[in-house]
Amino acid sequence: MKYMKSSDRDLNVISINLNTDPLTPPAIALDQRNGVYVEGETVTLTCTTSGEHRGKIYFYEEQRLLTFVQLLTKDNTGQFSVTNRHQGKHYQCKYGIYAKARWLESQLSEAVAITVTAPLPPPVISLDKSTGVYARDETVIVVCRSNSGQKDRVQFYRENKLLKRRQIFIKGNIGMFTINRSNQGGQYQCKYRTIVQMRRLWSHLSEPMTVIVAHSPKPRLSLDSRHAERGSQVTFNCTSPSETPGFLFYLFKQGETHYSDVRSAHAGSNTASFTKMNVEHNDAGNYTCVYKTEGKGRMLTSELSDTVRLIVGSGEE
Repeated sequence: MKYMKSSDRDLNVISINLNTDPLTPPAIALDQRNGVYVEGETVTLTCTTSGEHRGKIYFYEEQRLLTFVQLLTKDNTGQFSVTNRHQGKHYQCKYGIYAKARWLESQLSEAVAITVTAPLPPPVISLDKSTGVYARDETVIVVCRSNSGQKDRVQFYRENKLLKRRQIFIKGNIGMFTINRSNQGGQYQCKYRTIVQMRRLWSHLSEPMTVIVAHSPKPRLSLDSRHAERGSQVTFNCTSPSETPGFLFYLFKQGETHYSDVRSAHAGSNTASFTKMNVEHNDAGNYTCVYKTEGKGRMLTSELSDTVRLIVGSGEE
């Protein structure tokens, strides 16, 4: 629209241009769409203008202008670090441009809300065996506990590597796996995930717990005479390896559910002897033995020895 004024004597025209349209308010957006940030994270605000405007961008917190001390700006973005929950407020932006030598500013954008939450406390991991010592074929039960309310998901790690589903069975906050390899020993940790206003947040890893895989090698079983006559005596000797000396030894006959005999090791040795007096035909068969040893606070049972066969002859009547 033009306003024109003419004098009576001349045709000089004073023209005032009021045809400049109001600036379209910009749109503001957060890098976290849900607006949830953890203390210590960086917030990135983006102020998008319509058209090809190349003016100056201003950011506001609760309609108060943020200064360069409070906000790092570059082009149409602003960044600041979240240090406390008091920064959980409403943020807006606007822009200004020169139009035909006149400085114009837009209205403030719609507001976006920021929610600030404290970092999730790390969980506490525990093992079903306080010593952390497990033997082959034993099941390890790992529990990941936290006091931060509902947990959406739990993950377990060994030596800082995520354990996959084929490596550990997880139900709720409990993980279970069976020891079948020596490399399953090591430091175990866990972490959990929870949801805050549609944002999935992970805790830090727990302090580690150490799993020790104890290996008790099989003993050696020998027989003073594999061919015995009925009514005679035979002696079995069960010897544990020197690196894992046994203190209690068990003799088994294959096909029987209970051990045949139990003996302590000879003083100053890692061998126990089992003597059968007056052997009978029903004593014939295959025999094996195991030993018990103490390792890192636990009593452990060895693997079964190789079998030896006792043959009983008729003897003299």
